[in-house]
Amino acid sequence: MITLFLHIYSKIFSVITNLNTRVYIARSYLFFFFFKLILVMIEFNLLEKVPEDCISTILSLTTPRDACRSSLVSSSFRLAADSDVVWERFLPSNYQKIVSTTNPPLNFSSKKKLFFHLQEPLLIDGGTKSFWLDRSTGSLGYMQCARELWISNAEDPLKWSWKFLPESRFGEVAELVSTSSLEIKGKIKANTLSTKTTYIVNLIVKFTNYAYGLDSIPSEISLEHRKNVSVGIAYLRNGDVGENKYWLERIYYSNRTEKLRARIIGGEERRVRERSDGWMEIELGEFVNDGQCEEEEVIKVSLMEVKGEHLKGGIVIEGIEVRPKA
Repeated sequence: MITLFLHIYSKIFSVITNLNTRVYIARSYLFFFFFKLILVMIEFNLLEKVPEDCISTILSLTTPRDACRSSLVSSSFRLAADSDVVWERFLPSNYQKIVSTTNPPLNFSSKKKLFFHLQEPLLIDGGTKSFWLDRSTGSLGYMQCARELWISNAEDPLKWSWKFLPESRFGEVAELVSTSSLEIKGKIKANTLSTKTTYIVNLIVKFTNYAYGLDSIPSEISLEHRKNVSVGIAYLRNGDVGENKYWLERIYYSNRTEKLRARIIGGEERRVRERSDGWMEIELGEFVNDGQCEEEEVIKVSLMEVKGEHLKGGIVIEGIEVRPKA
């Protein structure tokens, strides 16, 4: 009877898990009810009668965090929570294809160990991309290096310099020497990401000590997903830049800046944010990967400042990061 009840419970939980609406609250209530049931079973010494595979099936429909917590309930729960049945579900459906491109290839004795290893970024596809798993949800995070992006005049050594930076996860980054036209575009394949997940796309950058002309007028940013296009603006300003230098530039460019701003497409203003890894990020937009994408569906992003017609330089591009929204 207990096994039948838990089997029915797991079916209900599975249906809720696969819905496309915001039902995480319902999932939380069901999981809370499940543990209430477990407490009753412990009180009446019924817990050991529940088959391990039944427990594993239910835990596989929760989250990595909940599965780890449940291992404290009893020895049978610990065995179920550590099983490959549970952690196979938390890994992305295409994890085998992704892992096969790492060098050297990964080989772990259990899916749980593999899951926790993948929480640290790993280079794939010859070191041009990086991926990792979100600790709490198991959703896939993804990053493309600067070489994977389309950057205007990227091969002109008078305008861009490709170099190695020890603090970058990739073999090279792109440093803007000097140009009057800044254009950066990227494409993200939807089928490489986790489904039923909201993603934020960031451009990962640094600024050199000689950076100039980058925030005289804002850059235009955009994200295109299917027929939806979101636009915004961003001032490419290093938070550590000296105030004197900042105001001198604003005074020097003030008259023409006001005229040029009228050309800029409006939108939400995004600010450059510092990261814990020493880099900075500019949010380009967000989208929902609902799992209904076609095989070749892509998300297009861009950052452009082509209307100022003045020289600018000193921004370093590491790549574009696509991470699950917290």
